[in-house]
Amino acid sequence: MQEIEIVKHFIERFENEFYIDTEQWDDSGKNRIDLIITHKQYAFKFGIECKNGKTKRGTEVGNIVRQASRYSTANWNGHRIPIFLVPMLSKNVFVCPVEKIEIAHNIFIYKDRHHDDNINHHTFNGFLGAFNVGEVKRTNHYVGNYAFTFSNEIIYESYYNGHTNFDIKKYDYLIKKINNYDHIR
Repeated sequence: MQEIEIVKHFIERFENEFYIDTEQWDDSGKNRIDLIITHKQYAFKFGIECKNGKTKRGTEVGNIVRQASRYSTANWNGHRIPIFLVPMLSKNVFVCPVEKIEIAHNIFIYKDRHHDDNINHHTFNGFLGAFNVGEVKRTNHYVGNYAFTFSNEIIYESYYNGHTNFDIKKYDYLIKKINNYDHIR
Protein backbone atom coordinates (compact mmCIF):
# COMPACT_ATOMS: atom_id res chain seq x y z
CA MET A 1 0.00 0.00 0.00
CA GLN A 2 1.27 3.50 -0.79
CA GLU A 3 1.79 5.96 2.05
CA ILE A 4 -1.12 8.17 0.93
CA GLU A 5 -3.45 5.16 1.02
CA ILE A 6 -2.26 4.24 4.51
CA VAL A 7 -2.92 7.80 5.72
CA LYS A 8 -6.39 7.75 4.15
CA HIS A 9 -7.24 4.37 5.69
CA PHE A 10 -6.00 5.54 9.10
CA ILE A 11 -8.13 8.70 8.92
CA GLU A 12 -11.23 6.76 7.88
CA ARG A 13 -10.77 4.26 10.70
CA PHE A 14 -10.08 6.76 13.50
CA GLU A 15 -11.98 9.95 12.58
CA ASN A 16 -14.84 9.07 14.95
CA GLU A 17 -12.47 8.80 17.93
CA PHE A 18 -9.87 11.49 17.17
CA TYR A 19 -9.56 14.98 15.80
CA ILE A 20 -7.01 14.49 13.02
CA ASP A 21 -4.59 17.11 11.72
CA THR A 22 -2.63 16.14 8.62
CA GLU A 23 0.91 17.12 7.55
CA GLN A 24 1.83 19.04 10.68
CA TRP A 25 5.10 20.93 11.15
CA ASP A 26 6.91 21.04 14.48
CA ASP A 27 7.64 24.33 16.24
CA SER A 28 11.10 24.60 14.62
CA GLY A 29 9.68 24.17 11.10
CA LYS A 30 12.21 21.38 10.41
CA ASN A 31 10.04 18.27 10.90
CA ARG A 32 6.75 17.35 9.26
CA ILE A 33 4.71 14.45 10.56
CA ASP A 34 1.84 12.82 8.66
CA LEU A 35 -0.78 13.06 11.41
CA ILE A 36 -1.31 14.49 14.86
CA ILE A 37 -4.37 12.96 16.42
CA THR A 38 -6.18 14.22 19.52
CA HIS A 39 -8.67 11.99 21.27
CA LYS A 40 -12.14 13.56 21.29
CA GLN A 41 -13.01 12.43 24.82
CA TYR A 42 -9.69 12.37 26.72
CA ALA A 43 -7.74 15.02 24.72
CA PHE A 44 -4.49 13.04 24.67
CA LYS A 45 -2.33 13.34 21.55
CA PHE A 46 -0.32 10.98 19.39
CA GLY A 47 1.91 11.68 16.41
CA ILE A 48 1.49 9.17 13.57
CA GLU A 49 4.17 8.63 10.94
CA CYS A 50 2.99 6.49 8.03
CA LYS A 51 5.29 4.57 5.72
CA ASN A 52 4.56 2.52 2.62
CA GLY A 53 4.99 -0.82 4.40
CA LYS A 54 7.39 -2.16 1.76
CA THR A 55 10.58 -1.25 3.61
CA LYS A 56 12.81 -4.26 4.12
CA ARG A 57 16.40 -2.97 3.93
CA GLY A 58 18.26 -2.23 7.13
CA THR A 59 19.31 1.27 6.08
CA GLU A 60 15.70 2.22 5.23
CA VAL A 61 14.41 0.83 8.52
CA GLY A 62 17.18 2.65 10.40
CA ASN A 63 16.23 5.91 8.70
CA ILE A 64 12.57 5.42 9.67
CA VAL A 65 13.51 4.77 13.31
CA ARG A 66 15.89 7.75 13.39
CA GLN A 67 13.22 10.03 11.87
CA ALA A 68 10.55 8.90 14.33
CA SER A 69 13.00 9.24 17.25
CA ARG A 70 13.81 12.79 16.12
CA TYR A 71 10.08 13.55 16.01
CA SER A 72 9.74 12.31 19.60
CA THR A 73 12.13 15.07 20.73
CA ALA A 74 10.44 17.82 18.73
CA ASN A 75 7.85 20.19 20.13
CA TRP A 76 4.48 20.13 18.42
CA ASN A 77 2.50 23.22 19.47
CA GLY A 78 4.71 23.56 22.51
CA HIS A 79 4.69 19.91 23.62
CA ARG A 80 6.41 16.63 22.94
CA ILE A 81 4.01 13.87 21.94
CA PRO A 82 4.32 10.10 21.62
CA ILE A 83 5.21 9.03 18.08
CA PHE A 84 3.78 5.85 16.54
CA LEU A 85 4.63 4.17 13.25
CA VAL A 86 2.04 2.82 10.82
CA PRO A 87 2.22 0.09 9.65
CA MET A 88 4.11 -1.72 12.37
CA LEU A 89 7.67 -2.78 11.69
CA SER A 90 7.53 -5.69 14.11
CA LYS A 91 5.95 -8.67 12.35
CA ASN A 92 6.03 -6.84 8.98
CA VAL A 93 9.81 -6.43 8.79
CA PHE A 94 11.38 -8.01 11.84
CA VAL A 95 10.24 -11.58 12.12
CA CYS A 96 11.85 -13.66 14.84
CA PRO A 97 11.67 -17.04 13.11
CA VAL A 98 11.08 -20.21 15.00
CA GLU A 99 10.17 -22.31 11.99
CA LYS A 100 10.96 -22.13 8.26
CA ILE A 101 8.18 -23.58 6.11
CA GLU A 102 8.52 -24.30 2.39
CA ILE A 103 5.20 -23.44 0.71
CA ALA A 104 6.39 -24.10 -2.85
CA HIS A 105 9.63 -25.11 -4.50
CA ASN A 106 12.27 -22.78 -2.99
CA ILE A 107 9.63 -20.40 -1.61
CA PHE A 108 9.61 -20.15 2.17
CA ILE A 109 7.65 -18.43 4.90
CA TYR A 110 8.79 -18.01 8.47
CA LYS A 111 6.59 -18.58 11.46
CA ASP A 112 7.29 -15.86 14.02
CA ARG A 113 8.07 -16.91 17.58
CA HIS A 114 5.70 -14.22 18.82
CA HIS A 115 2.13 -15.51 18.81
CA ASP A 116 -0.46 -13.51 16.88
CA ASP A 117 -2.74 -13.30 19.91
CA ASN A 118 -0.03 -11.55 21.94
CA ILE A 119 -0.20 -8.22 20.10
CA ASN A 120 1.42 -6.13 22.78
CA HIS A 121 4.71 -8.03 22.84
CA HIS A 122 7.30 -8.30 20.12
CA THR A 123 11.06 -8.03 20.46
CA PHE A 124 11.23 -5.23 17.87
CA ASN A 125 8.50 -3.20 19.60
CA GLY A 126 10.67 -3.22 22.70
CA PHE A 127 13.65 -2.17 20.57
CA LEU A 128 11.68 0.77 19.14
CA GLY A 129 10.75 1.87 22.66
CA ALA A 130 14.43 2.47 23.39
CA PHE A 131 14.25 5.16 20.68
CA ASN A 132 10.96 6.57 22.04
CA VAL A 133 8.93 5.18 19.16
CA GLY A 134 5.79 3.04 19.26
CA GLU A 135 3.64 1.23 16.72
CA VAL A 136 -0.02 1.03 15.83
CA LYS A 137 -0.80 -2.66 15.44
CA ARG A 138 -3.85 -4.25 13.94
CA THR A 139 -4.89 -7.06 16.23
CA ASN A 140 -5.41 -10.45 14.68
CA HIS A 141 -8.57 -11.29 16.58
CA TYR A 142 -11.00 -9.09 14.67
CA VAL A 143 -10.70 -6.92 11.59
CA GLY A 144 -10.60 -3.26 12.53
CA ASN A 145 -9.24 -3.62 16.07
CA TYR A 146 -6.05 -1.69 16.77
CA ALA A 147 -3.60 -1.25 19.62
CA PHE A 148 -1.17 1.62 20.11
CA THR A 149 1.86 -0.10 21.65
CA PHE A 150 5.03 1.36 23.09
CA SER A 151 7.83 -0.75 24.61
CA ASN A 152 5.52 -3.77 24.63
CA GLU A 153 2.84 -1.89 26.56
CA ILE A 154 -0.63 -1.15 25.21
CA ILE A 155 -1.35 2.55 25.68
CA TYR A 156 -4.64 2.69 23.78
CA GLU A 157 -6.88 0.08 22.17
CA SER A 158 -9.64 0.72 19.68
CA TYR A 159 -12.20 -1.87 18.74
CA TYR A 160 -14.25 -1.90 15.56
CA ASN A 161 -17.49 -1.88 17.59
CA GLY A 162 -16.57 1.52 19.05
CA HIS A 163 -15.26 0.33 22.42
CA THR A 164 -11.92 1.79 23.48
CA ASN A 165 -9.46 1.23 26.30
CA PHE A 166 -7.08 4.01 27.35
CA ASP A 167 -4.44 3.40 30.04
CA ILE A 168 -3.88 6.83 31.55
CA LYS A 169 -1.07 5.63 33.86
CA LYS A 170 0.91 4.22 30.93
CA TYR A 171 0.26 7.37 28.89
CA ASP A 172 1.45 9.62 31.75
CA TYR A 173 4.58 7.48 32.14
CA LEU A 174 5.17 7.71 28.39
CA ILE A 175 4.85 11.52 28.45
CA LYS A 176 7.39 11.72 31.30
CA LYS A 177 9.74 9.42 29.39
CA ILE A 178 9.65 11.39 26.14
CA ASN A 179 10.11 14.67 28.01
CA ASN A 180 13.36 13.32 29.49
CA TYR A 181 14.74 11.81 26.29
CA ASP A 182 17.25 13.13 23.78
CA HIS A 183 17.37 11.05 20.61
CA ILE A 184 20.40 9.44 19.06
CA ARG A 185 21.65 11.79 16.37
